[in-house]
Amino acid sequence: MSLSSFSFGSDSSFAYTHIFYDEGNKMSENFARNFASKDSKILKINGDISRFYTQLLSDFKGDVCIAGLTSNESYFVISQIAKDFKILPFYKDKKSSLCAWAMGKNLQKGAVL
Repeated sequence: MSLSSFSFGSDSSFAYTHIFYDEGNKMSENFARNFASKDSKILKINGDISRFYTQLLSDFKGDVCIAGLTSNESYFVISQIAKDFKILPFYKDKKSSLCAWAMGKNLQKGAVL
């Protein structure tokens, strides 16, 4: 499986505000490096998100577009927090033990999961 399997779109100028990845997983780490823009917050998950939970609560109040290549457990926790801020998934694909996903606020009509 190549990293290109996790492309969320053809517009390379698109910038995610937050990129999540699982520490110790090379594919997840490569994803973060390749999809982050200079303005993206890159958040390393080392088993739980407690160390940046409070920051997410603040960041998610604004317009955000987030993405990750993480475990299903990490995706679930982040999606539950995001849901409280009306940040909705527009892409999700489970590949082996990892889940590629993207979520955003104020999605255009017709955006699909």
